[in-house]
Amino acid sequence: MSFIINSVSIGILCGFLHGVYKTAITLWEQAYLHHKLYVLALNTLLSDLQRHTLSLFWIVLAGACLWYGLAEAAKKLRKTPEQTPAPRSFLSHRLSMLLRISAGMAAGVLICLSGGLAAYRQLAEPDGPNIIIIVIDALRKDHVGVYGYKRDTTPCIDHFARSAVVFKRPVSQSSWTAPAVSSLFTSLYPSAHDVNGLKVTLNKKLVTFAEKMKNRGYATVAFVANPYISKNFYFDQGFDLFDEINDSYKPLASDVNSKALPWLAEHSRSPFFMYLHYMDVHGPYGAPEPYDTFFTSPVPRPMTQKEIKTMRKFTGLFRTGNSDLNYYMDRYDGAIRYVDHHIGKLLETLQHHGLYENSIIMITSDHGETFFEHGMVEHGCYLYTEEIDIPLIMKLPRHIAGHIDTNRLIGLVDVMPFIEQLIEKPLSAAVHNRALPAPVGTDRSFSELLRTKKHGSPWSPIIAMVKDGYKAIYSVQSGTVTELYDMRYDPEEQHNIAEKNTDLCLMFKRNIEDWRSIRLHENRRHRADRNQPSVYKKKQLERLKALGYIQ
Repeated sequence: MSFIINSVSIGILCGFLHGVYKTAITLWEQAYLHHKLYVLALNTLLSDLQRHTLSLFWIVLAGACLWYGLAEAAKKLRKTPEQTPAPRSFLSHRLSMLLRISAGMAAGVLICLSGGLAAYRQLAEPDGPNIIIIVIDALRKDHVGVYGYKRDTTPCIDHFARSAVVFKRPVSQSSWTAPAVSSLFTSLYPSAHDVNGLKVTLNKKLVTFAEKMKNRGYATVAFVANPYISKNFYFDQGFDLFDEINDSYKPLASDVNSKALPWLAEHSRSPFFMYLHYMDVHGPYGAPEPYDTFFTSPVPRPMTQKEIKTMRKFTGLFRTGNSDLNYYMDRYDGAIRYVDHHIGKLLETLQHHGLYENSIIMITSDHGETFFEHGMVEHGCYLYTEEIDIPLIMKLPRHIAGHIDTNRLIGLVDVMPFIEQLIEKPLSAAVHNRALPAPVGTDRSFSELLRTKKHGSPWSPIIAMVKDGYKAIYSVQSGTVTELYDMRYDPEEQHNIAEKNTDLCLMFKRNIEDWRSIRLHENRRHRADRNQPSVYKKKQLERLKALGYIQ
């Protein structure tokens, strides 16, 4: 009998060691998504072990008690006189012994694998809130009701904002989609990720927010209506499902929701990160009835011949032949009202499936839109307020509390670290931006438009910096601050005071050049591969042309 007890004990020990081995391998495979995540994998493993020290203590204690109990039982059984067994053949004796040892080892393996898997589930199962990031392409901040717009363009978003955090001074890191979304995904500035041209892809070596959330155990999914945010440009890194909705050259919000809402119904129990990119507000402007004529200006605003020529040359907006600028702005606002309606349906679906309360939900944009405030139309032209000031509204789960200073500047590069702080588990310290809420000190923000003639742009690369109520625009080519605005008295940036404030311009020049030097030095390894994607898919090329990305 003592031999059997010893066999069972040895079996349990072997099972325990095997269980520990399998659990460690499973944990590592979960974290080690890619070679670029090896540091993150180790940090995550150590962090999980630290967070669950008490659970591991009880597992070890239970194992020690089991081992002690078996040892005591073996001692008592040794003292009990054994009855003389009936004579058995040698083969029968060996077979019986083999079966007993196998049974003991199997029992040990099952016990310890069960304990190991239970420990793994407790360690690896995500316990954070759902994260839903909604990007409305080309939505400028001052056309949103909660930010003071006179038209009722966003009733659903305004209602959502009543129980959310409304950031008052959000800015995009660029004035067109590719660099702005790259900054959102990687928390790197355009000068670091270098996605600044039409044929530049997101570097596969960069660690995206989706990859970090997947590493944490989240399901990751994206439904994207913009053809530029595509697998062809490697924006799908880290997503379990990346749905490029290509039902038309510019899919509607209803098309996005037709994919996203059923997914939510099927994944209402597991924590997830969802990225939604709506395209309705992007030009050419237009929405289904009745939203296409939802707003009508009482008087026209005739465009000048120069403005008509500019619209024809740089955009596809003038296909209608309408020379009334208010006509385009009315249709722009109608598209906002349309996408707002469908965002309302999305929020209702989250509430219906019990997902709303335990979710971080953020509504923002990648950039704004200009209507000849500074001589251009659409976006990707300059870094004035109408092109880079964006809405940023975030609803937090009830269990997340704390003061958030909404008056400080916040950019798309800050979103990932901010969410990390909210879920109280930093995912990475390898990004070069400040933690939020920002430390006490002077607010400042940076935006970049680095397209050159090599990228098909007629403009020189520029950098904008906001600090102490002033905004400076720096020309990379000339190395000088060419424009300076006092945002306190001139929020629409109509009066350039650079010539009258040479000392202030010199201060901004030094700050911008120091900042840019550090960014380029620290993030040289983040530079994007400038290789053109293998091919533009035919349908993708047609959509990019229709949307004005390619002339």
